[in-house]
Amino acid sequence: MDQRHALDQDQSSMLKVICSQRDRFRTRLRETEEEIRQLKEKIGVLTAELEKTKGDNVKLYGKIRYVQDYNVEKVVSRGSKKYAEDLESGFASDVESKYKKIYEEDINPFAAFSKKERDQRYKELGFRDRITLSSGRFLLVMAQMNLGLEKEPLIFHFHEDCSGYATYFQWSF
Repeated sequence: MDQRHALDQDQSSMLKVICSQRDRFRTRLRETEEEIRQLKEKIGVLTAELEKTKGDNVKLYGKIRYVQDYNVEKVVSRGSKKYAEDLESGFASDVESKYKKIYEEDINPFAAFSKKERDQRYKELGFRDRITLSSGRFLLVMAQMNLGLEKEPLIFHFHEDCSGYATYFQWSF
């Protein structure tokens, strides 16, 4: 019986250890989940700030381009073209070229939207339709084919008239 009592006591102490360990893990899990939530919130704020900064940089690049063009036109109109070239001397930095590309893409958002829509519709086409569309575009783009398509009705009617005359003379004799 003493052995049984000792076994029950060992099991209850083991159960207490396991329960306390479980409670510590639950607490750590809650803390970790709260930390993850805070980090996700911080990432969202930083992402929004980054996008805003990129937009500001693109606007600033546009203003810089305007001021540079204005200064060049002003100096050139006064007759000192050499001075205008000196203002623009130097190499474009990587940062400038990066924002130049973004700026130029943002100048015409309708063209970008149109291209995106066209590409999306092209991807939705079936294989045969894509081949037909591609070959049609190819034929219409070629300048020689355009000239040929303009002359086709004339050639067709000339051939038809010749065939008609030949048939007429063949039957009349």
